Amino acid sequence: MSQGGDRIVIRGRMHLSLRTVAQVYNVQVDWLEEVFELGLLGSGEHVGGGVTVAATQLDRVARIVRLHFYDGVNLESIGVLLRQHRN
Repeated sequence: MSQGGDRIVIRGRMHLSLRTVAQVYNVQVDWLEEVFELGLLGSGEHVGGGVTVAATQLDRVARIVRLHFYDGVNLESIGVLLRQHRN
């Protein structure tokens, strides 16, 4: 694992802290932590007392933000939608 600011490389994959992702999408860190706890962002990695998610999940974060804040879909329903889309 190597770290450079909020960018962290784990097993060759770029990860970002939830704090950084929250800043990028202009959402509260607490809300993004809830999204993570519901399993909507994959397994993530625990690093230095915080959680990181793979940079490959950023499109998924954007979709969750849009569905929740712009389309008014609650997080539980978003989880159902994402699972259906995956199958």
